[in-house]
Amino acid sequence: MDGGCAAPERRDGCQAFGAKLENTLPTVVKSTTVLLYNHSLLLMSTFTIEAVRLPHLQDHPLQVGLFKNVANAQFLRQQLLEGNAEYEYAFLDATVLISRAHVFAACFRAINDQLNNRLKTKNVHSEIVFDLSPNNNIAESFRRFGISDTTKHVVAIKVGGDAAQIRAFLEKNIEGEPAALSDESLRSLGDLARIRKIYRLEAPKKGQAELGLGQGAESFVLGSLALKGS
Repeated sequence: MDGGCAAPERRDGCQAFGAKLENTLPTVVKSTTVLLYNHSLLLMSTFTIEAVRLPHLQDHPLQVGLFKNVANAQFLRQQLLEGNAEYEYAFLDATVLISRAHVFAACFRAINDQLNNRLKTKNVHSEIVFDLSPNNNIAESFRRFGISDTTKHVVAIKVGGDAAQIRAFLEKNIEGEPAALSDESLRSLGDLARIRKIYRLEAPKKGQAELGLGQGAESFVLGSLALKGS
């Protein structure tokens, strides 16, 4: 049974829960962005991979990077399929991510599930991919949010590990253009039709101009993730 917010009776709950979650995100996620921003300005010219520590999960730091126009997605996917431990990362298709809060909400849930022995997938990195999905279909979540042979824009995430080694590894092994992971970058890369289809968001009516996902879309998406399986 789909645990997302597709059913009409769950829509209001998802919207309300997501809005409530957004109000707490300045403490849980968005504050992390603000706190890191000034410091990251000093590092931007040297490092393209961002260090993120989510509140309440300080002992589980993230290394996060956005890579555009990736030329070796097929190779990266093959390493995952072969179980190459060196490539134990969450490699996400950036075109179906709507914001930093969207990304970090999945990370937050995956790490919490790992700490509480509730993982439904192989490891915390595959769990991040799974936790982006509004339903409990693992294979579908990997197809929708994970890297494919034709993926062009990739968000790479590593939980834990040595920051310097992770940065060097990603910059060496991902053949793409490093970029800052920002809401603006994700909006510019977003495939709105795919995002609407995945989360069942309203599309512009015939004849209306495309103006983005619309007000409340992020709240709805975050709510659907938080309530998945409830």
